[in-house]
Amino acid sequence: MRTQALSALARGLALAGSLWFAGPTLAATNVASVPDYNIQAACRELSAIPEARTVNTTLPDAASHCVDAENQAHQQLLKQWAQFPAADRAMCAGVSKAGTVDPVYTELITCLEMARDSKQVTNQSAAERMNGPPAQAVPTQQRGARTAQNRAQ
Repeated sequence: MRTQALSALARGLALAGSLWFAGPTLAATNVASVPDYNIQAACRELSAIPEARTVNTTLPDAASHCVDAENQAHQQLLKQWAQFPAADRAMCAGVSKAGTVDPVYTELITCLEMARDSKQVTNQSAAERMNGPPAQAVPTQQRGARTAQNRAQ
């Protein structure tokens, strides 16, 4: 079962990569609002997969815990949806539907956050290559001590 979950994740990442490289043409299907997922069905399916269950949950029912987590992720997506680029929203909505289990909001928001964070790291790395690594700040106390030493000499 764990292999199935990892395989679905790998397929999703492969799809995300192919959509990213394909550019705006494939990702042009703009997802204007948060998709409407059937989290009840998805959570029932996921609760049947032992590897997908949350460890150390206080709720006895894995499906119930899943629904709670999905509702929280859905609320977060409703608040943050417009902050993500349309191309990323379309790509991640497609990736979340590519698995063998019904799509879920936690997977969708994770994809969007990974796309955002990946761009930030890429941009930071590019800036460092162009400008060199960021300068190390010298604590104020050390600067004051150095200035005092310079004056004493």
